[in-house]
Amino acid sequence: MKRKMDCLQFQIYLLGWAALLLGLLFYLVWINSGMFQQVPCAFYRLTGFYCPGCGGTRALLSLLQGYVLQALWYHVTVVYGAILYVLYMLTNSVELLSGGRLPVGMKYRNGYLYVALVLMALHVLIKNLLLHVWGIPM
Repeated sequence: MKRKMDCLQFQIYLLGWAALLLGLLFYLVWINSGMFQQVPCAFYRLTGFYCPGCGGTRALLSLLQGYVLQALWYHVTVVYGAILYVLYMLTNSVELLSGGRLPVGMKYRNGYLYVALVLMALHVLIKNLLLHVWGIPM
């Protein structure tokens, strides 16, 4: 059965391609040039606790270099988001290229965000416990 991709799904799909192109440009120009320097976390410097975003940049860079386990250690939500991104883009590309004959396109659901929030909360809790109880830094 042929299915037409709805407007929101198509807009997210186009934004996905734009994000990929901008990300590649950012990676090639800024990070690969040696001009990139990570900005230290102000929350961590002030409180001594990791914030929910701590490790996100390191996780992304590790993932781009193919170090998936290292990326999971730095920030599990980044890996989760990357998996969702790849699945969304692949399934919607198949649906678009098939003209709707293969209705396999992944749809946006709020549940994906709720899972990400839970993962992020668990991540920051575990990282801070490791740091302050057992002395294991990120």
